[in-house]
Amino acid sequence: MARAGGFNTLIVQVRGRGDAFYESRYEPRSFVLARQPASFDPLAVMLATAHRAGLKVHAWVSVNLVSDAEPPAARRRLLPGCQASLR
Repeated sequence: MARAGGFNTLIVQVRGRGDAFYESRYEPRSFVLARQPASFDPLAVMLATAHRAGLKVHAWVSVNLVSDAEPPAARRRLLPGCQASLR
């Protein structure tokens, strides 16, 4: 669809609110992916699909947004091992 629209590059979000839209041993999986199988890696799917279509992919990292108004109960810390917490 992107190629048909004349695009040659995609910019995809890989980090959201201190979490990851890819498989990571360092960052928690995004809560947005909660209904997806644990084995689903949206970045890997995007890269494979885009490269097959001859598209470049650039990562978009949200560097300032850490949380919505209410953080998920399991994630009260800003970063693993960090003493700062979300209130």
